Amino acid sequence: MSFVRSANPIWLMVDLTGKILDDTYYISYLTNTLPYLPQFVFRDNQGLIPWTDPVQFLANGTLPDNIYFDPNLVYRLEVRKGPLQSDPLIYEINDFVPGDGGSVNPNSVGDQENQISNPQFSQVNFGLIPGGASTPSLVLNTSGTYEIAPDWFLTLTGSGTCTITQLILSGDQNLANSPTPPYALRIVTTGWTSAILYQRFSGNGDIWANTFVSMSVLARSSNSVANPITLVYNPNSPGTPIQITNQNLNVGPFSIIQGVIALPTSTNTTLNNAAYVDMQIVLPSNGSVDLSNVQVMGQIQQLPIDFAQVPEETIERQIDHLFNYYQPQLFYRQIPSYLTGWDFSLNPAQINGSTVGAQAIGANKSFYAWDQTIIFQSVNSGVTVNRFASGAMQVVAASTGQFAVIQYLDFKQAMKIANQRISVNIAAINTAASTGVTVSLWYTTGLLPNINPTVGTNNSLVATLDANGKPATFNGTWVEIKRDNLQNAYTNIVSSQNFEDYSFNGWNLNNITTDETISFVAIVIGTAPITSTNSLILDSISMCAGDIPSRPAPQTPDQVLRECQAYYEKSYATNVVAGSVSNLGLRCHTFLNSGNSTGTFYQMFSQTWGFTYLQTKRVVPQLTFWTPAGLINNIQVGMILGTTYFSPDSQPTGNPGVEPISHYGLVGQSRESVILAPTSTFLLFSFASTLYSISPYSYQGLIHYHYVADSRLGVA
Repeated sequence: MSFVRSANPIWLMVDLTGKILDDTYYISYLTNTLPYLPQFVFRDNQGLIPWTDPVQFLANGTLPDNIYFDPNLVYRLEVRKGPLQSDPLIYEINDFVPGDGGSVNPNSVGDQENQISNPQFSQVNFGLIPGGASTPSLVLNTSGTYEIAPDWFLTLTGSGTCTITQLILSGDQNLANSPTPPYALRIVTTGWTSAILYQRFSGNGDIWANTFVSMSVLARSSNSVANPITLVYNPNSPGTPIQITNQNLNVGPFSIIQGVIALPTSTNTTLNNAAYVDMQIVLPSNGSVDLSNVQVMGQIQQLPIDFAQVPEETIERQIDHLFNYYQPQLFYRQIPSYLTGWDFSLNPAQINGSTVGAQAIGANKSFYAWDQTIIFQSVNSGVTVNRFASGAMQVVAASTGQFAVIQYLDFKQAMKIANQRISVNIAAINTAASTGVTVSLWYTTGLLPNINPTVGTNNSLVATLDANGKPATFNGTWVEIKRDNLQNAYTNIVSSQNFEDYSFNGWNLNNITTDETISFVAIVIGTAPITSTNSLILDSISMCAGDIPSRPAPQTPDQVLRECQAYYEKSYATNVVAGSVSNLGLRCHTFLNSGNSTGTFYQMFSQTWGFTYLQTKRVVPQLTFWTPAGLINNIQVGMILGTTYFSPDSQPTGNPGVEPISHYGLVGQSRESVILAPTSTFLLFSFASTLYSISPYSYQGLIHYHYVADSRLGVA
């Protein structure tokens, strides 16, 4: 049964001369029939804790607002000037029926819902059970701030020992004079200078300022000392704690410690995205206390508020109220990204190496800087790229202008993201105060613009950017993938010591009727004008399914390299740019006993050869070859005897040891491998017969080469 407060829970009264009563007056609640025996009224709406008869008025002439009646009873009320039946009778009210009065005074309470999350500590962040104990516990021996439970922090200063135990209590919680919560937190402190348990309310540095705030905790001392605790309101600025109440705890049963205070006008000048208020429970530096059912409510009058000793909500509802705690964790929960190589510290940067100088390819042109990473520049030689100390990609404005970072996704990937909602997360910092960027997604049903530098077009989808970094004109025909009823995904990337996350969602391909004819999708992160020498440092950019953006899921460098090799593969070592003089990664083919003796010379002729790619390519790639000495479109030929390598004495090309790759045709090229056959019979090399006569069947003909298999989008 639920007990009620009746129609007027304040009961403002005057004496026989019209003067408002004060705390020298008392009221008795009696049976309505003779002999007028005391009839209990209660401090809580469950009828667990009775008031002592009589009840004293407050100094302002009102009664406590937590007087609850049995709605099924009829009462006689007597008001006397004094606590005794012999004191003067001021009022006599018979046949009083409480009725269905409300349980909350709307004139006194502002926030009628408890603002504390996880009030009973049913969820904790420690699961250790030392020594086979039956309940989870944690031992702390070092000063610092610890997140001991969702939304709860404990700050210890000085030195000492602190043992924290989650109490899992009996389901028998119906003791009339000793309410017991289902869960509680036992904190035993020894030797500390201070111990403060708090919950932080972020995003509002002056909440309840210039009004009133009530705070309550159900607590007890769990040793033989009536330990004190203090309840505190503490905004981040000016950082002066405001005491709500200070009381000694019961030794034994739980009891409510509560208070209400008037808060001053706020002087907090911190912007609310960084401002906060801590609601603190100051614990004894040496002591043992049990805590549960922490409650905080705002009020618009400074009147005592009734806090239910055991909250009328389930543990499931308490978990629901912890979404503020779990949301950042869910957002940080990293899931696979549709983008390749944009966890930039893992990007192999095979194409040009990590450092890419300013490209003199013209204004409003684009180039591949790193694997799967196209850079658009609004001015000629406008951008340089290098690897930041953390491994991130730093894009520097070599000249004042704009740039964009672009990645294409081909048909197969486009079909994966079709009919799904899409979110994007950027983890970045800025070397200037801030730089505006816009994230946009696009699709085409046609071909990609040609970005192949050997052709000299150097075009991506972006022809120009608007002032906020969104593509304004295009190379080719592109359609924007829009966000559901949302504006452009624009933000300012700020300077910071740590990479900040900038998250967006709401892109939706469901409204595209041509999804089956989509050939390519593109993501563009374009900047507003950025001053020369300023830069963006990009740790990662991810594009995920769903509405919760996150950083890309962890991968190994080898995994990322293999994904990138589907678009661009080279025989050179990862950190060696194609065309360099290098033997690292050099490929070799051997022709056994394949020579021909004329009696004067030992001769070797072109033969069919081939190799398998390290990774299956996106499409059949464009192939380019180099000799170890860096001669493009050539391979190196020679002969080996035992461990001795011989260059040819003579060769028809006039360049001993080098053969043009044009002597071979691609007769078996696929996405997995290639076979090259001579276009005609070419003499590879010849040796003097004196050398040949040593052992005519001990020689082996060799081909050495480096290659690049290029299947990049917009190139092949």
